[in-house]
Amino acid sequence: MIRIDRIHIKEFRGIRELTLTLKGQNFAACGPNGTGKSGIVDAIEFALTGNISRLAGTGTGGLSVKAHGPHVDSRNKPEAASVTLDVIIPSLGNKKAQISRSVKTVNAPQIKPADKDVIAAFESVNLHPEFVLSRRELIRYVLSEPGNRSKEVQSLLRLDDIEKLRGVLQKIANSCSRDLPGFERSENDSVTNLLAVLDTPQLSKKSVLDSVNPRREILGLAPLTDVDAATSLKDGLTTATATAPGRVPKVQATVDLATLREALQALQTDPFKQACATAEANAAELGKDADSIDALSRESLLKSALELYDGSACPVCDTPFEPDAFTGHLAGKLAHLEDVSKRRAAIEAELKPILDTVHAAGTALNTMIEHAGLFSPKIDAGALVEFRLALRARYQQLQKLLPLNDTRAAQGTDRERFPSLLNAFRRSCHYMRPGTTNTDQATIGPMIAISAL
Repeated sequence: MIRIDRIHIKEFRGIRELTLTLKGQNFAACGPNGTGKSGIVDAIEFALTGNISRLAGTGTGGLSVKAHGPHVDSRNKPEAASVTLDVIIPSLGNKKAQISRSVKTVNAPQIKPADKDVIAAFESVNLHPEFVLSRRELIRYVLSEPGNRSKEVQSLLRLDDIEKLRGVLQKIANSCSRDLPGFERSENDSVTNLLAVLDTPQLSKKSVLDSVNPRREILGLAPLTDVDAATSLKDGLTTATATAPGRVPKVQATVDLATLREALQALQTDPFKQACATAEANAAELGKDADSIDALSRESLLKSALELYDGSACPVCDTPFEPDAFTGHLAGKLAHLEDVSKRRAAIEAELKPILDTVHAAGTALNTMIEHAGLFSPKIDAGALVEFRLALRARYQQLQKLLPLNDTRAAQGTDRERFPSLLNAFRRSCHYMRPGTTNTDQATIGPMIAISAL
């Protein structure tokens, strides 16, 4: 903390001009009402923090430092209302410093010397507004009810700011929790594709270099000595700017085709079908109870409100709430939904492996659709695109979970359209296998071109 050596007040509150030499000692201001005792306390607080507690908070109406800080005779001259403190800072070896602040430039105090340690000492005081308590505040704390008293103390110590920060961090954490599974799937897909291209069992700096450098040597490129986030495996490789169609990478496309077959087969396995059936049955059981469906929707709304709460008012109805009151209010409501929440969480856990399988199939489809566009003439990938759209719709609905009836429908198989799409795609995959022949070369020629690269 600091000790006040001297204070100079000018045209501030009810004081025209006053200088007190305190020499770092404790002092008491006494006198009749209206003689400026509180004004001295206000001046000290203003110089150190730029604020006056008595002009803020409940019951103060439209009072403000800017309008009511200057002396009444200087209300139109805020630059004339100023406070200067000469202080001693014991923690810095009794170093002397000065801080001066005027109402006009309330947020820009002049500090001498402007050393980092001096500025830090003043900022430390600014973080502890409890160093000044007026008579009105003391009476308020004494007379307030126990429950309200704790809130007043929290406000005094600025713990409400900590609660607001906690709320913001919680929103970020919730957002990360929602987005993380998708990012993890994308990362896993990228790693799988890279391992397939490099034809290596593990992803490490050594395995990447051992796989890439022999290929770079064939191309006449210098070997790479290190791999980091900025390294391009194509470094030194120039590409033609002609408009000729791109060539399909045979090795990569062959691996991608095998990956797609595995992904499609995974959609047809008994464990996958059983997982869908189990999740569908549990969703159907939950859907029988109309109250549970309503509770499930309310739970989502309440959790969203809890995430969006800014520390002052409910984000749904704009009703003012104290942080503890709001969280307590919603916690009570969410407690009634605990059973439904557990059942919902169980269904979401059952849906996760289903989502992973569908996502893998969609990623594999995207890759093969890109390959189809590189042939000349291009392969008609309409069936693949249509199948991808169907998978995407199912994936998105399963992710949302609600409305529950739509989720149940998404888990079921489109018995008329799904087989035709799958069969069409299987035919395409068959023709693209290396070594496959067919008399109808006009039809399958582009597809088997992957074998002739």
